[in-house]
Amino acid sequence: DALVWPVKADRKVTYDVELIYDAPEVTKAHLAEGDAGKEKASAQSGAGGTYALSCGDWSVQKPVRTGTNVVESLGRMTVNPGDAEIRIRAVNLTGEELFKVRSLELTPVKEP
Repeated sequence: DALVWPVKADRKVTYDVELIYDAPEVTKAHLAEGDAGKEKASAQSGAGGTYALSCGDWSVQKPVRTGTNVVESLGRMTVNPGDAEIRIRAVNLTGEELFKVRSLELTPVKEP
């Protein structure tokens, strides 16, 4: 599974890329005492793992950092003329989910 955004460019454009997301800390299962004695009360939850963000020939892979409103600067991405896709996917998952994307910000880099 992946999050995918279609992109259409009429000329070559370079962007600074920032991904903003929420990633709650992973909580481990714990024991709770009930009618039948001690039992496992909750499974692992939270967010974590490694993700990849790509567009055309450009890609970056990073580990998820836990927190709220985590801002990841992912470098510069060049989009060539034509149709393309920006894609975020999990490389590996260590929590119940990878993260919750708040926004993907593309800031055009001014040509010299």
